[in-house]
Amino acid sequence: MIRGFRDLEVWRKSNASAHKVFNLTETFPRAYLYDLTAQIRRAALSIPTNLSEGCVASSSKELMQFVNVAKRSVSEVQYLLCFAFERRLVEEDQFRALDEEYEEINRMLGGLRRSLKGRQAPSSPSPHSPLATRHSPLVTRHS
Repeated sequence: MIRGFRDLEVWRKSNASAHKVFNLTETFPRAYLYDLTAQIRRAALSIPTNLSEGCVASSSKELMQFVNVAKRSVSEVQYLLCFAFERRLVEEDQFRALDEEYEEINRMLGGLRRSLKGRQAPSSPSPHSPLATRHSPLVTRHS
């Protein structure tokens, strides 16, 4: 059972990746501070932020909205990383590594979304938490 957003593996991964984006953008020239740097940081933070907000949602349908926003933010981060790479602000190995991380986050969010869709069926019982599951690979349990 989920006790909070920290129990979601996808939240932990997206949080760690957001820290990497912040570290990477510290090296960007000041000329990019108010556009590219700020935008990529907001997009990277949006993923774990939306997951943490969604964890207190009152229904699976409401949580699904937060997951969908997080997925859109993944795409935004990937584009902005690509743009930064094309502007030669990011080395190829850094770009590839972060892009792979965000691809994995995207897949994990897709799995969470599929799990939530199954819970929205009219015949499905309503769990106490929209994230409570015994079989989800996206959830890590702590004893």
